[in-house]
Amino acid sequence: MEMKKEELNKFKTYVTYDEGYRIVYYYEKYHEAPEGLYAKKIEDFMTFFCENDVVPEFKSFDDVVLDYNQRKRRFETNNAEWKSKLESCNGIYLILDKKCGKQYVGSTYNRDGIWGRWKQYAETGHGGDKDLKPLLADDSNYAAKYFQWCILETLPLKILDEHAIDRESLYKRKFGTREFGYNNN
Repeated sequence: MEMKKEELNKFKTYVTYDEGYRIVYYYEKYHEAPEGLYAKKIEDFMTFFCENDVVPEFKSFDDVVLDYNQRKRRFETNNAEWKSKLESCNGIYLILDKKCGKQYVGSTYNRDGIWGRWKQYAETGHGGDKDLKPLLADDSNYAAKYFQWCILETLPLKILDEHAIDRESLYKRKFGTREFGYNNN
């Protein structure tokens, strides 16, 4: 895989390069800054970049769209900024199966907020959801390959269970996830 300089623009926060592919890789805010990485091939840098994923700063709940590895990385690093934001509220979330387009709508209504619920997904891939378990039973890497998470709505941390479930049901109706997705309740 050969990458051109233009293709690296999505990494411009993390990369400076010259004709010899001297790549300066630095961590923002949360990590000590290494002096840099010299890669003979761009592929070497891409491997390094993916293995040492920088957790970007939290912008807003509306901007949260994470694939499996991005989401899991936030839990592995126990990123303080992401943790404090996601623990501060409950919410309605969507899991998109990028392989087939099916969706799963879920909600959180616990004292650990979205962070607490999504941590279960980071640990298992399916978060204990009976509708998602069969996908991972057939392919243990299914979530890592195809799932994408986003937040649809934030809810108060002390929301009553039944109010959160009512909001979740509304989104299930809006997206048709009982008929065409992974929700069976």
